[in-house]
Amino acid sequence: MEGSRFPLTMKRIPLALMAALLISAAIGSGVTWLVMTRFSPAKENENIHSYRMGDPEDWLLPPNSTMESIFHAPEARDILAAPESITLHERVAGPGKNAITYGDYSFSSKGTEVSAPNETPLLYSVRSISSYGMMTACLFDPVVLMRCTRQGHSLDLLFCFSCNDLRAFPDRRETRETYMGAGITPQGRRAFITYLSRALPSNEALRKLYAEYHRLRVDR
Repeated sequence: MEGSRFPLTMKRIPLALMAALLISAAIGSGVTWLVMTRFSPAKENENIHSYRMGDPEDWLLPPNSTMESIFHAPEARDILAAPESITLHERVAGPGKNAITYGDYSFSSKGTEVSAPNETPLLYSVRSISSYGMMTACLFDPVVLMRCTRQGHSLDLLFCFSCNDLRAFPDRRETRETYMGAGITPQGRRAFITYLSRALPSNEALRKLYAEYHRLRVDR
């Protein structure tokens, strides 16, 4: 009888050791995973968009956005719907006596008139929702002011192509309640630069921007 117990004992010991080894290995793997994931340094380019640029959808207008979302003042939309005149006013240095001034930005009081205002592709581009995205809120540095008028009221549009933003003010009212604006999409940027530069061919800043798209030589 004693001789028959010994083989059973020898069989049970390896099984117990094997179970202990498997449990130890599982615990060790778990600890290693915890240390590597919780305490290891982040990779150099990990989540670069989340920390530096924002998610891609952050640059898009919210779903179901309309022109009312951008030009929320009813008088602004009325003027854009059928302006009686459109004039373009170039940036000037200093406020000046008769200059059109918004904050630190001044524009010539004498504008270049756009003929057939309701048929111009420039107005078409301003009216298109495809021209706009979310505002970048970078350092605003407008190149030109576009003034639309109707029945004694005006809407001033300021175009900045360094940060690609547009700001709009009805009747020269620069207040939080009347402030309007949006970012400019790549398609809108190309359209605005093309049609503004054609209307103001001597404007050096617009000529350079236009040349970038069409790879033209700009003489100094």
